[in-house]
Amino acid sequence: MFRHLLARVRPHFLARPLRKAARAPVRQAPLQAYDHAIDALEHRGAGLRRTAASMLALRGSLSRTLASQRREVGLLASRLSAGRRVAAPALVATLERDLGALEREVARTASQLSRTHEEAESLLAGAAELQRQLEVLREERAEASLILHSGQQLGQLRPHEALLQVEQLLALDAARDEVARLEALIEVSRDGSWAGERQSAPPPGP
Repeated sequence: MFRHLLARVRPHFLARPLRKAARAPVRQAPLQAYDHAIDALEHRGAGLRRTAASMLALRGSLSRTLASQRREVGLLASRLSAGRRVAAPALVATLERDLGALEREVARTASQLSRTHEEAESLLAGAAELQRQLEVLREERAEASLILHSGQQLGQLRPHEALLQVEQLLALDAARDEVARLEALIEVSRDGSWAGERQSAPPPGP
């Protein structure tokens, strides 16, 4: 019976692929983790600053283009007024068509300039926030480095030396407690003796 069960179970186990043992996650050193986070923030901040610089350059270019287009609109409007005064229908129709097209270009340029300005301001704000986070992270890394250095110095002590230091501290605390207790007893004894002397003293004569 057992042989029959074994014959049925064995092919099932042999057919199953062997699972690889799960690898334990690699733990990073604390300072290394800080360095990786700082590098990532620096990389992101540099990318934001580059993009913001490009957007600012585009904003300046659009501002100059818009100013030039508006000057052209003024010139065309002046020519259109002059054409209407001299009653030149063909010239007036051409100028009106050109003026309408240029005004639409001005509207598109102004809209693009507004969007570029908003995006540039958003990028600058994001870069400033990343810089603030970077400063905080650097301060935390400096504190972590100091703590880890102190821990390493403590870890270099031998076990019995570390235990001896702990015992010395405990003994010192106990000695302080004993001195404080004796001082309190002396104060209580002194107060009691003074009260007894007052009670045993004879009353003053007439």
